[in-house]
Amino acid sequence: MSDVIETYKDLIYRQVRRGEVSSSCGGKWLKSYIWPNEEEKEILKLVDLKRVKKVLTVLSSGDYLYSLISKGIKDIDTFDISPITEYYALGLKRSIISNIAGYGEFKRYLSTLVYSDDTRYVSRELDRLIPMMYSKYQQFWIEINKYNYDIQKKKSKQLPLLCLLLNSDKCFPNRCSYLNSQEDYDRLRLHLSSTFIKFYNINILDVSKPLEYDKFYDLIIMSNIMDYYSERKGKNEFTKYCDLKRVEKQLFNLLTDGGRVINTITGGNNSLFHQSKVAVSQLQDNERLYDINNSKSYDHDRCLILTKTRKK
Repeated sequence: MSDVIETYKDLIYRQVRRGEVSSSCGGKWLKSYIWPNEEEKEILKLVDLKRVKKVLTVLSSGDYLYSLISKGIKDIDTFDISPITEYYALGLKRSIISNIAGYGEFKRYLSTLVYSDDTRYVSRELDRLIPMMYSKYQQFWIEINKYNYDIQKKKSKQLPLLCLLLNSDKCFPNRCSYLNSQEDYDRLRLHLSSTFIKFYNINILDVSKPLEYDKFYDLIIMSNIMDYYSERKGKNEFTKYCDLKRVEKQLFNLLTDGGRVINTITGGNNSLFHQSKVAVSQLQDNERLYDINNSKSYDHDRCLILTKTRKK
C-alpha cells in the first residue's frame, strides 16, 4: 500500500512541477481511465448474459464491472495491471454511486470532480466521500488528497487531481450500460452491496492457470489487451496467429465449458489487433469476429469472441 501511495504522489509531483497534465507521465501502465474508451454497452449485447454467473473482467474505469452488476451478475473478479484502477473504481467511483441516487446527477458530479482545477473544492469533496469507502481505499485517498492539496494550494495554475492520476482522453459515460437509464442505475445500486468483487493487480497475459484453483468463469472480458501482446514479446515482434492460440489456451484454462472471452479489436479490416499479423481468414469456428453496432470509438469498432468448445 505505501509503495502505491508513494508512486502516485510522485506522479502528481512530476506533473505539477511541469505545470501540465500528461497522459504518458510515469509510464504506460501507471494511469488508467476515467470512463470507457470503447463501446461497453454495445459489446455486452453480443453475449447472452442470462447464462453467465461468474465473470472475470478487466477493471480499468470500473464501468464493465458496474454494468454487469446492474444486469444481476453478483460473482465478479476483476484484474488490471494498473494499481490506480482499484482505488479509483472500487474506492472513489463506488462511493459516489452509493451516495448519489440519480444517474444524471452521478454523471454530472463525477465529471465536475474529474475536471475541476479548484483544489480546495476537490479536497473538500474527497473529504466527504472518503468515509464511505472501505478502509484500504480511505488510506490511499486521505494521503493523496492531502499531498495534492499541500503542493497545489498556493499555485496560480492548479491542475485537476483526477486527471493527474487517470486518463480522460476519448472516454465517455454514455458508453456505460448502467447509465442508460434511471432504471439501470437503480438496479446497480440495489445489487451493489450484495455483489462479491475481488481485484487482482496482474497482467492477465501472464496467467497460465486459474486465479483460484476451485473457480472458473463463464465470461472473461479482456478489452483491447491483446493489442499490447507484441509489446510484451518485444519491440519488433508482432502478434501472430500462434500467439493468439497460445493466449487463448491460457484463458480457456480459466473458463467453464461453453465459456467465452471477449476481445475488443483494433487494426485493419483484414487483420486483428494493433500492428498484428493475425488475419481474419485464419479464424476458426470458435473464434468469431463481430462489428460493434453504433460504435463511435476512435478505432475500437470490432469484437473478437472466443468460445471454449464444450467437451463431448
